Amino acid sequence: MIITDGVLKNTARVLEYMLRHPLTTRAQIVKDTGLTPAAVSNTMNLLVQKKIISETGSEVRGAPGSGRSQKQIAFQPDFGFFGGLEINMSGLHLAITNAAGSVQYAAEIPLKQLDLSRISHEICTLIEDSIQKSGVPALKGFGIAVPGHLDQESGRILTNNPNWKHFSLGEIQKNFQFPMWAHNNIECMALGQYLNSKQQAPTRFAYLHIGPGVYCSFFNSNKLGDVKNFYLGEIGHMVVERDGTLCECGKKGCLQTYVSETWLLKKARIAHTANPSSYLASLCPDSEKLTLDHILDAAIAGDGFVSRMLDDAIEYLAISMANMFLTHEIEQIYLNSRLFQQEELKQKLQEKIFPQLEFLSVSHGLKLSVLPFDSCRGAAAGAMLASYSYFIKHPELLFTLELANG
Repeated sequence: MIITDGVLKNTARVLEYMLRHPLTTRAQIVKDTGLTPAAVSNTMNLLVQKKIISETGSEVRGAPGSGRSQKQIAFQPDFGFFGGLEINMSGLHLAITNAAGSVQYAAEIPLKQLDLSRISHEICTLIEDSIQKSGVPALKGFGIAVPGHLDQESGRILTNNPNWKHFSLGEIQKNFQFPMWAHNNIECMALGQYLNSKQQAPTRFAYLHIGPGVYCSFFNSNKLGDVKNFYLGEIGHMVVERDGTLCECGKKGCLQTYVSETWLLKKARIAHTANPSSYLASLCPDSEKLTLDHILDAAIAGDGFVSRMLDDAIEYLAISMANMFLTHEIEQIYLNSRLFQQEELKQKLQEKIFPQLEFLSVSHGLKLSVLPFDSCRGAAAGAMLASYSYFIKHPELLFTLELANG
């Protein structure tokens, strides 16, 4: 078969569908993608030859009166393996997954153990060690989820954090034969949610991450990988209180000054020093060693300052999330946050968001999903960036490269 642009486009469309529906039928692909039966059949034959999909031998009946049974086809998760790395304020997190996104191996290095002046070298060493220890066959590609955005020309991270100024995608890539890609870490997580969620994600949603900072990906499957405005997701700098706390950006009352882990800890340390007899202080005598877990424990015990601080966080976050439903064409928000793993805080947030939306005729269809916290999520999302880039954005790689570990 001649590999034309049309063949590549159909291949990408079918593979995107099968990453989200790993067990399906040709008829279902035709119905859901809008491709012609001939185009789907030709693409299926090509993917079977490449051993990316296979016919299972099982059959399912269509709708009543629809005729003969349809053979099921399955995406082959072990067709290839992909690597992913997330860089964040806790360190380096690495994952190696199969083609369907299932983690096969994971490793991490805490930030304090890294030589940040040689961060690219540290990353290369971690990748090399992990490939050797994991025992997986050659990687098809590798994705790096970065804290900020990547300058495509220089291969460096666009961020005001000096920790990452020595990162260079070009320096890392030259040590390996497989292709590498990098993208904003939260955008990677949103992509992973779309392609590889057990409960299938919609085609449009918001993915809100609350960690040291606050960032939101407004995901649209029709614009996969098309992020031109780097400031669109910076909702942490959306003003929620006109005369509020002075943010490092120079404005007052930014959302992140109320809900980010960095600011919660900053305020808790001030309160700890001001009131050494508080319950919060009893949990950790040294204010500089306070953690988010101490804050959550103090909230459960009814510490007055912590309870008020978290009530403010929930109030302003709920207003912001309700506004997201009103200003973006989404019906679901995924929240990735250690803070809201606590059921009581999660419930309070739900109770604050949805009464604001009751005037909408579609309000009962709106949904908030708090994701289980997973320190490996960003690294696995990096691997999904590689899988997406290999199968969907650059399907020509299926026909032009024989990749091996470097």
